[in-house]
Amino acid sequence: MSNLLDKNLFALISKKRDAAAFDKLFLRWYAPLVSYARQFVCTEDAENVVQDVMVSIWENAPETVIRTSVSSYLFSAVKNRCFTLVNRGSIRMRVMDNVRASLLNEVIPDSSGDLDFNELIIKVRMTLLKLPEPQRRAFEMSRFEDLSYKEIAEIQGVSAKTIEYRISSVLKALREALEDYITS
Repeated sequence: MSNLLDKNLFALISKKRDAAAFDKLFLRWYAPLVSYARQFVCTEDAENVVQDVMVSIWENAPETVIRTSVSSYLFSAVKNRCFTLVNRGSIRMRVMDNVRASLLNEVIPDSSGDLDFNELIIKVRMTLLKLPEPQRRAFEMSRFEDLSYKEIAEIQGVSAKTIEYRISSVLKALREALEDYITS
């Protein structure tokens, strides 16, 4: 019976853009989906994931084809978004670890012996964001994706010498932006 109710609610949402049907579906599944998402992410992220999935249902319902039950579709969508969120977080952490590790040997600690890595990371991000896309992307592929200059050149459709120049330009820009932190 509940599967039929969910199908009817989804049909009303997708065919008639029925806001009341959406509200019922949202209220019916919000708490169970948040509880499920909390297995993968923190509570705040779980709530955001479920809200994103439900907004996506509202926005894309006319084009969405559900081959399973609505509940199975919702739980799968929540799980997939949680995994995407976790993967993005782990990639972000890996990038930060790589930046820290690559700069650690060149960095001068402040007088207390501790360096404010958050400040340093912000400076690195801001510097990278100001660079032309081809240079920034070549640098990211080299340093964070461990691709060779030749592989990057093939992807970007340029010579390996061009990639070498692009990365060299990024390193120069980083050295200039971080001159207060880098030893000579």
